[in-house]
Amino acid sequence: MTTEALATLVESIAGADPMRCNRSRPVVEARIILTQALLTQGLTEEAVAEKLGFNRSTINYYRERMRDAQQYGNAPEMLANWYKLKSLLDL
Repeated sequence: MTTEALATLVESIAGADPMRCNRSRPVVEARIILTQALLTQGLTEEAVAEKLGFNRSTINYYRERMRDAQQYGNAPEMLANWYKLKSLLDL
């Protein structure tokens, strides 16, 4: 699946465009979900950073945020959206 198609799917699930240039919580959480989906598909942090226009440190931060959400449950809405996407894509 292309990054654009995946971003559209994430937007329909999360209700925010992950490709939008904005740092509001819904957009950042959608970006974290998109990043996790790309990483799960086997892309490296560097490849994801290049596709999304960020540096590797940002992608690493997003990966850590997702790990924290899974471990501590501190972002339940983002986590629920991630599991919806994961079940749709059979990841």
